[in-house]
Amino acid sequence: LLPVVYEDEDMKEKAEKVLGHIIWLLEEAQKPMEDSRSEDRDLKKAKIIMKKSK
Repeated sequence: LLPVVYEDEDMKEKAEKVLGHIIWLLEEAQKPMEDSRSEDRDLKKAKIIMKKSK
């Protein structure tokens, strides 16, 4: 636990938002590469389907 003194409430909200993004990035970086590759393929397939349906 790391105590932090904030100058104002807005600074606290901004810090929490940035830390939340950092945590998300760290979690994503720990996922196996196969997962991210299959997600990329799924996104590409969805885009192709969307283009064909227009």
